[in-house]
Amino acid sequence: MLSPVRAALRFAFVWLGIPFYFVIMVFVFVIHRPWARRFGMMFYRWVYKVVGIHVCVEGAPSMRTTVFVANHISYMDILVLGSLIKAGFIAKKEVKRWPIIGSAARMMGTLFISRHRNTLMKELKELTKRLTRGEKFILFPEGTCGDGVKIFPFKSTFFHILMPKGCDMWVQPVSLKLTKLNGLPMADCFKKRYSWRGDQTLVANLWGLCRMGCVHITVSFGPALKSSDFSSRQDMAHLLWHHVAGLDKPQDTLASAKKEASAHQQAS
Repeated sequence: MLSPVRAALRFAFVWLGIPFYFVIMVFVFVIHRPWARRFGMMFYRWVYKVVGIHVCVEGAPSMRTTVFVANHISYMDILVLGSLIKAGFIAKKEVKRWPIIGSAARMMGTLFISRHRNTLMKELKELTKRLTRGEKFILFPEGTCGDGVKIFPFKSTFFHILMPKGCDMWVQPVSLKLTKLNGLPMADCFKKRYSWRGDQTLVANLWGLCRMGCVHITVSFGPALKSSDFSSRQDMAHLLWHHVAGLDKPQDTLASAKKEASAHQQAS
């Protein structure tokens, strides 16, 4: 754990940097929109380094037009993945109304979805149009932040937009794993402290992160898959969850996940 003084310096740097970033972001967005995302990626990297997060990358993000499917531990995941992949996020529509964050998300190319059936076709059309333009997206299908220890089941409603009729999309599983704290293997209690719980304010959680010290996160990219590899959105949700949960275990492949899913269906 860092001393309160060093933690306070980290905390102050981050909070002072946010309005500075937002003002420059608006200026860059107006002058030349493509630069805004590049500037945002640099800012993301600066923030998580100030907080004390070190990132180790295994594999590589697909060069194709892809939707990256990842587990979710904390809002820091957005900064970590956003600094590694030139992609927008797929987020719930409520984020659009959040002060500053909503505006910044729009400038970074976020696609907002409601997850309601009556808006599905409109959202599908928007996603397909932007993928056709060569854009990439990042999706957190747990629908909430996990505890850093286990990965919650993926909600199949998120996968409606990844299985449009007559269009084959590429999806790539991505695993975020907390590995070390101050050079030692990270205990589950500290992983839970790192995660953003629903009953915790952003300020309280960020202060806790600033006090933790040096946190190591491993980001693992699995093989890119076609949406046509899956028979349904439920199948896609289950198998991609299996793949993300097993990326730190080389023997856990998509084939073994499909075999287990088939056995589970026969048993039921």
